[in-house]
Amino acid sequence: MRITDKLKKTSSKRGIIFLLVSCHILTCLYTSNLHAKQDYWPTKTWRYSSPEAQGVDSDKLSVMLTEIRHRNYGIKNVTVIRNAYVIADANYYPYQDYLSHPIYSNKNSIVSGLTGIAIEKGYLQNTSQ
Repeated sequence: MRITDKLKKTSSKRGIIFLLVSCHILTCLYTSNLHAKQDYWPTKTWRYSSPEAQGVDSDKLSVMLTEIRHRNYGIKNVTVIRNAYVIADANYYPYQDYLSHPIYSNKNSIVSGLTGIAIEKGYLQNTSQ
């Protein structure tokens, strides 16, 4: 077996393991939310709120969005959600809500978000576990 074949198998196994771990974490988080009394959970749409009503300083959000635009980071959209409410949603030209566009490298963002939730809920002790 060639080295490239071994690498492909290893990469494939890592992808499957990542998918299984992600599904497990999401299932744990979902079932823990079933026991919590919630009057709202986003389904097809999100609720919107002012940043201040959710404990966020809108001036800091404004500075962040302005920096993203001026520094040309290549970011197409920023959506900030706090307490299950959208508190900021910005598109950068030429992208619009109704236009689809490719998204790359979301795995790291999703995994880091899920890791933070898992640590907060006590499923993990730290990022090294």
